[in-house]
Amino acid sequence: MSDCIFSLSRNYIKKIIFIFSAFFFLPIVKAENITPIKIGAIFILSGEGSAWGINAQRGTILAVEEINSSGGIRGRPIEVIYEDEPGGSAVKAVEAYHKLTKIDKVKYILGPSWQDEVMAVAPLSKRDKVIVVGATYMPNPPENMFMVWMDAEIEADRIVDYVIDRFHKVAVLSSQQSWESLVAKRFKKSFESRGGKVAAFFEPLPSATDVKAEALKTKAASPDAIFISSYLLFSKYTRELRRLGVKAPFFSQELDQTAVDSSGKAAEGTIFIRPAQPDNDFLEKFRKRFGTDPDIPAAQSYDALYVLARALKSVGEDYGRLVEHFKNFPAYRGVCGTYRLQGGKTITDTELMVIKNGAIRKLKILN
Repeated sequence: MSDCIFSLSRNYIKKIIFIFSAFFFLPIVKAENITPIKIGAIFILSGEGSAWGINAQRGTILAVEEINSSGGIRGRPIEVIYEDEPGGSAVKAVEAYHKLTKIDKVKYILGPSWQDEVMAVAPLSKRDKVIVVGATYMPNPPENMFMVWMDAEIEADRIVDYVIDRFHKVAVLSSQQSWESLVAKRFKKSFESRGGKVAAFFEPLPSATDVKAEALKTKAASPDAIFISSYLLFSKYTRELRRLGVKAPFFSQELDQTAVDSSGKAAEGTIFIRPAQPDNDFLEKFRKRFGTDPDIPAAQSYDALYVLARALKSVGEDYGRLVEHFKNFPAYRGVCGTYRLQGGKTITDTELMVIKNGAIRKLKILN
């Protein structure tokens, strides 16, 4: 009898242990089996322009950590795989795209950093039905791409509004890089349509090491102001023009602290337009996480991932539904202001900045 009772007790204890173990360990097993949503990111992480890509990566990292700590996307964490496009190389961007889509099997990509690379990736991503969301710009992007960036031509119009009220004869210095050339041509067209005169217009190769000829001709044209739409040649233009004694004020578009630092005192007083600065909450979070202030496009890249996450949460991972979501993009309030579509173009808040004592300072908000 006692043996029977002991056997029953032992079996009962085993059942209790089994049930307890199943209850205790089941969540762990489930968590381990959750497949993350893989997202590729193509940023300039080395070479010229790497400050741009590193800021983009840091903004993305911050967004990933926040989204995952809040439960991910429909219960799934996100995993971002970063690939470099050294020096803003379109060839390297395409190589990175192939690696991400063929080896890592991603269906969503952030980036690339600059327009030339975006245009190189665009037809491939459309063919492969890969959703691309970038803190970057491309004119007339295909249906699978959404740009979390102010339309470059409308942004150029906004700075023309500021310049034309003060100066009527300008020189425009740019390069043959696609974005820089697009902005230069738009500025020229808009400025002239408002009654202004463009006395000189130059677009050397973006890899030019010497801009003395362009600077000399600009000086000879005697402009009242100079618009420089080249991030890549900004420091060369400003240094050479000031060396020649040209005192006309500089205006520009989309500069960061790296461009300012490389120009030294030559850039002092330059007024330029760029996306609005992030709110204080983002600034504090970024400083705490990385120990430094953010520069563009950190906040825009942070917003870009949230824009993609919102789409995935809203309509799921079906390609057609995602395309439709971005086609009818509902306005999104990010850390840099509100992003909205207007005639197929992304519109958001912009600010005029001024370089003062070697630092970038806010001058005026332009909406």
